Amino acid sequence: MSETMTAAPPLSEQRAAIGLKTPSWKAKKLIWSKAKSPTAGIPNGYRPLGQARNAHEADVRGKAVSGGWRSGKSLFAGMEGLAWLPYAQLGWIIGKDYERTRPEFTYLAEGGISTGLISPGQVHMPLDKHQPWALRAITGCIVEAVTLSDWKKSLTAKAPDFIIVCEPGLIDGLHDVIELLWGRLSEKRGALILAGTSDEANEEWYELWESWSRENPEGGHSFSMPTWDNLYRYPGGKREREFLVYAEKYGREALLSHYGGVPSSPRDLVLRGYWKYGMHVDDTLEFNPSFPAEITIDPNYSLGNRYVVELVQWDHMSPRIWIPDEVAVEGMTHDQVRALCEDKPWWRYISSGTIDPYAGEAHVYGAPAP
Repeated sequence: MSETMTAAPPLSEQRAAIGLKTPSWKAKKLIWSKAKSPTAGIPNGYRPLGQARNAHEADVRGKAVSGGWRSGKSLFAGMEGLAWLPYAQLGWIIGKDYERTRPEFTYLAEGGISTGLISPGQVHMPLDKHQPWALRAITGCIVEAVTLSDWKKSLTAKAPDFIIVCEPGLIDGLHDVIELLWGRLSEKRGALILAGTSDEANEEWYELWESWSRENPEGGHSFSMPTWDNLYRYPGGKREREFLVYAEKYGREALLSHYGGVPSSPRDLVLRGYWKYGMHVDDTLEFNPSFPAEITIDPNYSLGNRYVVELVQWDHMSPRIWIPDEVAVEGMTHDQVRALCEDKPWWRYISSGTIDPYAGEAHVYGAPAP
């Protein structure tokens, strides 16, 4: 019998239970009131607007912020990190490469220096774009920029209080990365902040943002940060002519995806415009031997691409079709994949299958094996 998962408690309660503190909304505003960032064009105090304010105010473990073009999502993430300096010992700013972490780190460092939380001499920012940046606050908190070029080695066994992920939609294997980050955050019940655009983003970022838009065991919440909330750059808000013209020329979906901070499904999805995570994914599905069972096969042998076998079932009394299990591996031949399938409890129930008709001609080791 599976244990029922209750809603995640607030972040502050989870950390308080193990004797750790969390920046409150009041504390954040106090810190930001003195913050300056020449790079971001903030001369005297950071005052978040619209959805940025809602995201800052949320007392949750996970924040997934999808921002429109020039919406200020990097500034949001940098200021969120700044507020953690008096309450943390370690923070990470993570990106696909070091270049992706520069804006967030810069805003955090400039804000920290202007508020007195960081001494200028304690900020290490080498000019080489392949070198990591790091800083130490007067409270002792260390913030490190981390690259994901080899994330299994880069994210060593440390216990950060907060992690900022820059442009998650550009990270390959995001699901595995997030799994690792939650493990690193577990000891201190730390916060995970993801901020990026959804333009040209991968499917995993879209799925994560979708899943956090409803109740989830991680306690994650999704936020859209539209460009028109940035009244510093667009005083007319959504009524700015720029947005009206863009919507008329390219359509409402493009407007919401590029400026509205509303993720659209990736362009390379076969069922783009139809497939939705919340509607089509059911984590409780299991194989049921009382229903028909088939397999569908898509061979592949090169590393970086998967050889996939899907288990498909259906109900003759309804149009419902479901996929309760799969085998998805890299670098294996037909015989090796077949052996994995034969170990599955559903293998003896398979009645038939479907494969790419050109598999025997176009794939290595094809011949009669498929």
